[in-house]
Amino acid sequence: MRPAFQPFGDSAVRVVCGADASADTLRRIRAFCAALAETGIEGVREWAPGFLTVTVFYLPQRISYQVLCERLREALARSKGAPLPKSKRLTLPVCYGGTCGPDLDFLAQHARLTRDEVVALHIATTYRVHLIGFTPGFPYLTGLNPRLAAPRLERPRASVPAGSVGIAGEQTGVYPQETPGGWRIIGRTPVKLFDLRRAPPAPVAAGDYLMFRAIAESEYLRIEAQVASGEYKLELAAHEESDE
Repeated sequence: MRPAFQPFGDSAVRVVCGADASADTLRRIRAFCAALAETGIEGVREWAPGFLTVTVFYLPQRISYQVLCERLREALARSKGAPLPKSKRLTLPVCYGGTCGPDLDFLAQHARLTRDEVVALHIATTYRVHLIGFTPGFPYLTGLNPRLAAPRLERPRASVPAGSVGIAGEQTGVYPQETPGGWRIIGRTPVKLFDLRRAPPAPVAAGDYLMFRAIAESEYLRIEAQVASGEYKLELAAHEESDE
């Protein structure tokens, strides 16, 4: 589809890059964001990729909406066929069930599986990070096994602990901070997904990959102590093009 430009308030423009959240749409969004980073359009503050769009925030006193749209069209043209940034793969240790995963039993009953089968299916997938949103560092992950799809809570929790791994509909994700939330929580990671002391603060971005590995409570506590002391090293690896 031909990209469309939509004003978003008085200091942002939303660029529609696709009609559905497909791999092709994600590829166009990633290429466009890479072109924006390379171009450095005068007056542009930042941009936020979504499932179908990229929202570009700008300073109206520095660049007009009309001129900005022209520059964005040029960036889109340059992005076509351009190589994509290299993808990373992050593996997160997760303690499933118990106080870490209060909704694991519900999900098992809903899916007509045992708790162990739910965990096995959840860790068997390499998930695609489709976007970061909701709160800083929250990865919306696609690729969830359809058998694990589950409805959101009828009444969201007032507080979901940081590191909680949840499922909502056909997506799974991780809460980087303690926030309200309505996803079904099946586990928790002791790893921080957003840390201002790191550069960049979030270890994954749109187009990267994420995997989960199950750990016992004892390992959870050990890693939690390493994170607190600054000794923990993220389980990051390059994602080879042959895996795409």
